[in-house]
Amino acid sequence: MELNFITTNDAKVKWLKSEFNFLKFDIEIKSPFVKIIEPQADDFNEVSISKAKQAYDAIKKPVIVEDGGFCIPSLDGFPGVYTKYINQTIGNKGLLKLIDDKNDRNAYFTTVASFVDGDLIKTFERRIEGTITLKESDELSKFAWSNLWKIFIPNGYNKTLSEMSEQEIHEYQNSSKNKQSSLSLFAKWYVNEHKQSIKY
Repeated sequence: MELNFITTNDAKVKWLKSEFNFLKFDIEIKSPFVKIIEPQADDFNEVSISKAKQAYDAIKKPVIVEDGGFCIPSLDGFPGVYTKYINQTIGNKGLLKLIDDKNDRNAYFTTVASFVDGDLIKTFERRIEGTITLKESDELSKFAWSNLWKIFIPNGYNKTLSEMSEQEIHEYQNSSKNKQSSLSLFAKWYVNEHKQSIKY
């Protein structure tokens, strides 16, 4: 069994593989290159679904696409859908400067995983809330798909996401006090759907 994860981010692929391994589900994750036009939209769901539909139309096989952004309430939700651009320009140091004079250092990641297989469209949305550090961490987890992990501490923890081990991240994502990541939600749904389809 194989699944096409449309992304150029190797860390995201590793994370999805890790999710399926965690569920003890044997699947091959492929990441074919697909040229996608970036949607001009301010809604994460709209962006994610548009990319997944484009990818499916290109390869005519079931695809999963994950998109999202980093939102800072004290900056009116900036950078939001412009997170990738901000990462490539001012980066973490620039963001830290922007909130240097802010008392409110709350922030959150919003991610949306969209699965498309013909007429079937499923979306899985997740918000991870936390705070922004005063300075950037020196560590970057192999599962980190964004440098923003180096300045983000999830609620209930005293270390950044980038400083967490693989086991700590899985425990965080699957603990009762937290919802699961969008990719975790997708993986569980996918496994459940395929287990139900098996004829005994």
